Amino acid sequence: DFNVKKVIHNFFQILSTDLCIYKFNLICLAQKSE
Repeated sequence: DFNVKKVIHNFFQILSTDLCIYKFNLICLAQKSE
């Protein structure tokens, strides 16, 4: 059973860093892109 939410969650966990908490990962990435 393919679990989209689990895949997305794992994807963002991989992207997250020590300074970027999971829930705020998109904000951190946006700041890094500036």
